[in-house]
Amino acid sequence: MPDSEEVRTVVGEVLTAAKPGAVVVEMTTHSPQVARELAERARSSDVEYLDCPAGGGIAAVRAGALAFWAGGSEAAVERARPVLAAIGDPERLRHCGPVGSGLVVKLLNNYLVAVNAAASGEALALAREAGVDVRTAIEAVVSGGGGANAQLANLYPNRVLAGDFEAGFKLGYMVKDLRHAFDLAAELGVESPLGRAAGARMDEAAERYGTEVDFGSVSRLSGW
Repeated sequence: MPDSEEVRTVVGEVLTAAKPGAVVVEMTTHSPQVARELAERARSSDVEYLDCPAGGGIAAVRAGALAFWAGGSEAAVERARPVLAAIGDPERLRHCGPVGSGLVVKLLNNYLVAVNAAASGEALALAREAGVDVRTAIEAVVSGGGGANAQLANLYPNRVLAGDFEAGFKLGYMVKDLRHAFDLAAELGVESPLGRAAGARMDEAAERYGTEVDFGSVSRLSGW
């Protein structure tokens, strides 16, 4: 679902029909606080609630290799495990803690993705403008250790340099996820200047190119 308000609406309807003892597994990336509110509502109906956002993107969906970050009771995770194993990789299911914890981990994951995507565009522009072959620079950094990251290993060589900005993970979703991450940071009193700088670049990209394109479109701000 797009965001927290849709989750509230749909889970509310689910809870009107759920039988006592059921487990609701909600997989949207949204607000941990809203997940905790919904878990309280579920408990009042004797229903268990898991926030269980997934990771891996479209390729993992097609391969049945999704990762899951679950927040909720251990008993609820174990009851949901067979279903999650049927649609993802059981080795990549992590119980992160109480309700809301799965979403915290997913938000920090996307926070890092956004920062790395924006920084990679700028760093590779340095190579380009200095006359260094960009694919050579990518291979050297990725294979050299220390500086390797998913944006250089996958996003830039496979999508950006090919001019492919069709949505795998929508830019609008990245903007939304960063908003929730920044709300969490404010709630916890954590400063996030680098994340907010990357968020500003994502916002700028969304204004220029729209929200339906891939989040890698942030690279276009650096001339890709």
